[in-house]
Amino acid sequence: MKTRLLHGLIYIILGLIVSIGVLTVFHACPVMKDMIMKCYWTQRVSVAVGIGIVILGILAVFVKEKGFADGLDVAAVLFGVLLILLPTVLIGVCGAKHMHCHAATRPALIIAGALTILYGGCSILWRRRNKEA
Repeated sequence: MKTRLLHGLIYIILGLIVSIGVLTVFHACPVMKDMIMKCYWTQRVSVAVGIGIVILGILAVFVKEKGFADGLDVAAVLFGVLLILLPTVLIGVCGAKHMHCHAATRPALIIAGALTILYGGCSILWRRRNKEA
């Protein structure tokens, strides 16, 4: 139970960092009059992905079956890939390099995505090696 709790807690923390971080510290550019920048939509989708990671963490605490736990880790890896692709390929951020979203939001999402992928992948490998959920 301790390992499941720790495992879920790490996902919950990662998800909260993404969700709260992009709304506060790593926020996107403000909406200007009638013009909504691309980074605004990147921010909105990132919050949803962060909430998804939090939900995975909550589920990971209660899951005992190895196959289901592996599925949660695979989903977390996919969420991590999505976090990296959002500001780089899928939606993007403002084109000007001096904008806050380009300097803060984009790198924060890439780092959070990489950490989520790394932790999810390591969790799968660890569970395979130790043969436990």
